[in-house]
Order: sequence, then structure tokens, then C-alpha cells
Amino acid sequence: MHEALMHGLIAFLRGRIIGKRGTMKRKRRSLKWSMLNTIITSWLLPIIVITLIISVFVEARLSEQMNRTVSTTMEKAAEICNLRLNDCITQSKEISYNSQLREIYQRWKETGNRADLYADISVLLEEKYKFNQDYLMTGLYFTEDPDTVYFTGNQSLRSSRNYFDKVSKKHILEEAESIDTRTVLVADGMHVYLVRNIMDRSFQPYAVLFMDLNRDRIFESLRAVWQYESFAVYSNDTLLAAAKEAEETMPSDLIQDGQVHVRNWNEVYISSDIADHPIVYIVKFDRNAVAEESRTPLVLFAMLLLFLIPLIIRMFRFFQKRVQEPVEELAAASQEIQNGKYGVV
Repeated sequence: MHEALMHGLIAFLRGRIIGKRGTMKRKRRSLKWSMLNTIITSWLLPIIVITLIISVFVEARLSEQMNRTVSTTMEKAAEICNLRLNDCITQSKEISYNSQLREIYQRWKETGNRADLYADISVLLEEKYKFNQDYLMTGLYFTEDPDTVYFTGNQSLRSSRNYFDKVSKKHILEEAESIDTRTVLVADGMHVYLVRNIMDRSFQPYAVLFMDLNRDRIFESLRAVWQYESFAVYSNDTLLAAAKEAEETMPSDLIQDGQVHVRNWNEVYISSDIADHPIVYIVKFDRNAVAEESRTPLVLFAMLLLFLIPLIIRMFRFFQKRVQEPVEELAAASQEIQNGKYGVV
């Protein structure tokens, strides 16, 4: 009986010792992961969360600011186009209100001298329109002799005149018969003309003035819209000018209220009214570039994480060398002491 009790006691003590050793081993094994868990939850995770929140907030603000930039530049570009168109209309009126043309016309009616008429008209047109960069060509003819047209212009005069003679002349003559005292914009292929009748004292047209507008100059401000790709200009649902291929008729879903609107995710447009002409400017911009700009905070966030990874590894190795290994050695020495090995010979 005494032997049985002794064997039971020895087995109990052996189980306790083995259990303690297992617990120590589990503690040693869990120390590494406890440190890693502490670093992640107390340091890395808060940094990631805070940085991500700031990045999302900054991205939203950047996107809003870029949309505002597109709208603002579009509005300013349309204002400049309107100013240049209005300036062209104002200059076309000068010859109507100037008595010089009427006097030349009356003198020709009296003398019938066509040489003097040609010389006088040429000088008058050159003085007023030859050096104006808003026109490729300016032409004038009298209603009683529409086949005789007087021209002036800059270096583009020859090509512009050839196009008028071959393509646009019939269109201009037909349009002039119906416009009365109005000034109209006439689109004909690759050219846009400003056309107006010149009236006598009884408000009957005796001459027609037309100007081939320099579209590249008049609408060049549209290229200044942020992230510009192309533009199109419409008047009375007809295409006036385009930097690239565009629809010949104006899209029907446009809101013409004088405000800037975004359409099809990558287009911005605004409507205006020039001399009773509704004008719509449409600019297509590079939305991908806008998106890339707004993604900048997220890129910075990703780079920050990449830089944090080596730092985390260095810190983990530091704790392993300076904390975990000394603690494990201390635990092993403590176990040796519990086993009665005091290191004394």
C-alpha cells in the first residue's frame, strides 16, 4: 500500500512539472507573436487608418477642386470667345455707319468709273480690315452687281478667296437676301462667315459685307481649358468650328442656361448669346488625367506603407534580439534552477 501511494505521488509531481514546462514553452512561443500583435494594433494599424482617412478626404477635396478648375477655365474661355465675336460684329458695323462707303458708292453711280470704284473700295477695306488677325479675308459686293467682289485680307487671302469663289459664294448670296438688318454667322464647310447687309438711308440693302473668321484665333481660348483635348462650337444647332471631328448637328440634350455643365463624364459646355445668335461651346477634357491627379494621395499612402515595412522588420528584429532572446535565456536559466541545477560544481 505504501508503495502504491509513493508511485501515485511521483506520477502527480511528474505531471505538474511537465505541465509547467509546457506552459513555459507556450509562453516562449507566444512572446514573439505578442510583440508582433502589439506593434500592429498599437502602432501600425492606427497609422494606416489615420493615413487612409486623410488620403480619402484629400482625394475628395482634390477631385472637387479639379472639377471647379475645369468649370472656371471653361467659363473664362467662353467669355474671351464672346468678346472676340462681339468685337468682330462691332467692326462689321463700322463700315455701315461710316459715310465713306456711301460716298464712294454715290460717286460711282454718278461717274460710272469702275477703276476709281475698285481703288476706293480696296483702300477702304484695307484700312479697316486687312491687318485684323480675327479675319482671314473680308469681302464686299454691291447688290446690283454681286459678281464683282472686292477683297482684302492677310496672308490667308488667296486660299480663303479661292474657297469662297468655289464653295461659299452661292451660300453667302442666298443668306444675305434673307437677313435684312441682322448680322449672322454662316458656317460653310471649314469656314465661318460673318455676314451683314449695308443699308441706304431708306433701309434698303445696297451692299453686303462678309468676313471669313479666323476660327483658330477667335476660339483659341477654348484650348486653355484644364486638361483640354478638343472643342466644338455650335450656333443654331449647326457646327461652326471644331478642333477634331465632331457631330454636324448640336446634341439635343444640352441645357442652354448660360451655366457650365458637365456631360458624358469628360465634356464640359456652356451656352451664350451673341447678337441674337445662341452659341454653345463644348470642350472635351482628359478625365483620366484628372483621375490620376486625384489619386495622388492614395499613391503617397501606398508609398508610405512600403517605407513602413522595412521599419517594422527592423523593429521586430530589434525586439527579438534585445527582448525575446534574453527573456528566453532567463526563462531557461530559471527552469534549470527549478531542476536543482545551480551551476555549482
